[in-house]
Parts: sequence; structure tokens; C-alpha cells
Amino acid sequence: ILIMVAALLALTMAPAVADGTVDVDMSRIPLVFIENQGQKSAEVLYHADAAGHSIYFTRDGVVCVAGATENEPGSAVTITMVGQEAGALVVGEDLLPGTANFFLGSDPGKWVSSVPTYGSVRYTGVLPGVDVIYYGTQGALKRDIRLAAGVDPATVVFRYSGQESLSIDEEGALLVETATGMLVEAAPFCYQVIDGTQVPISCEYVILGDSLVGF
Repeated sequence: ILIMVAALLALTMAPAVADGTVDVDMSRIPLVFIENQGQKSAEVLYHADAAGHSIYFTRDGVVCVAGATENEPGSAVTITMVGQEAGALVVGEDLLPGTANFFLGSDPGKWVSSVPTYGSVRYTGVLPGVDVIYYGTQGALKRDIRLAAGVDPATVVFRYSGQESLSIDEEGALLVETATGMLVEAAPFCYQVIDGTQVPISCEYVILGDSLVGF
């Protein structure tokens, strides 16, 4: 199996500090992925919040929203995989002990309670032999792209929409410029598991057009 690991979003959050207390690095707290049971739009399957970003996981891909308020829509970047299988299975994994409650509005009939939460979300079979797993912390949403034996990594191509530009910096990171700031995907770390040992493989992002990124 070839596994490519990349930080999808480099998020920032200032440490929480109070007089007489120890600094708390909020960026290291694990992300919580909440199943949608009616508290979000129907196309959203799971959602997470981190450092001012709202992240929505749909059947087709991931939507990252930043800077949204009641009066401003903010910026939204949608990331999908080119040629994704229509029947790809999207499930929450690593069930967490806590649940979420949404008591919105004055109509109890629209309240949603005891919603399951997870430590990761897996897209199974997005392409033949390709799974994508999302997880991370309040500081970075990460993704693992797992390829079965014999799958060509060149077939994995992501389409971005909603950004102002795409570029790659000197460190090999992918820079996604938006109207409200920069999303940063760290340079991919790739390896193959051979006889139980991780063997590093050279890998880098390739911009294939105005909106396509491959490896």
C-alpha cells in the first residue's frame, strides 16, 4: 500500500491565556467530526470547526469556509477528486464518547440532540483502489490518501474551486489563495509499506491547470 500524507489546511489559532494560568496550545486539540442529522444542509454528511474555519464533508468532496458572518459569506473553497466514483462510501470512524446537541430556534421539533461525533472521516473507493481519510487537530486538517498495490498515483487529481489562485512555494507546499486569506497544504509526505517498514517515496504537488492539482 502506498500512503500519501498531506496537511490539507494550515489553520492558526492563538493560545488561550489567562492571568495566573498556563498557556494552552489550542492548535493541538484533536478535531471533532460531527455527523449531520438535520442540523446542517442535506448535502453535508459530516462537519467540523477549527480556528474560524467551517469544514463540510459532502458525498462529492470537502468544502472549507472561512470568514463567514451573518452579513458576509466569507470565502469557500471546494475540493473534489477528478473522476470520483458515484458510489463512494463516506463514513465517520473512531467514534468519540461525546455527542453534540443543536437547540436552534424556538421550535423544539427542529432541535437535534445526541448527535454522534468521530475522530476521522473516511471516503472509501473514491477511485478504484483509492481511499481518503480526513483527521487532524484544531491547527491542521490532514488527509491520508491510501492507494492499493498497482494503483498509479498520477490518477489522483484534485479539483479546486472558489479560490483566487493556486501556487507552490519553495518548500513544496500548495498555497490556495482566497478572498479571506491563504490555505496552505504542506508538501506531501509519501511512503510505501514494505515488509512492515515505511519506505519513503519522492513525491511533490503538480499544478495541472487553473484548478487541478496532482502528484
